[in-house]
Amino acid sequence: MFRLLILVILVGFAIPVAAETQTRSESLPPHQVASNTSLAPKKGRRIEIHVRDSNLTKEQCKALIANYRSQAAPDGQVSVHKPSTLLGGELLPWCVENFDGRSVTFNDTLFR
Repeated sequence: MFRLLILVILVGFAIPVAAETQTRSESLPPHQVASNTSLAPKKGRRIEIHVRDSNLTKEQCKALIANYRSQAAPDGQVSVHKPSTLLGGELLPWCVENFDGRSVTFNDTLFR
């Protein structure tokens, strides 16, 4: 009886954690990690993310960067590329986190 009670408690705690993790990943727009390379001898990685939706919002872009920030830190870079309507849909970097204290920067010039 006691073991059953402990099992029920453990399952009760596990379900909300699994649901929270699933919600976070589902809230990200469809994307592909195009490259994830080491920056050795620096500590960090350069991660390039491709999104095929030219309507990607700044909030979605920031969310993608936040999702991969821990993999690239402390000296890496995370960039999100989306289609440029000015250049015939070519995938170009739209937002970038360089871990230089400036937070996420946007390249709006090629995405009007």
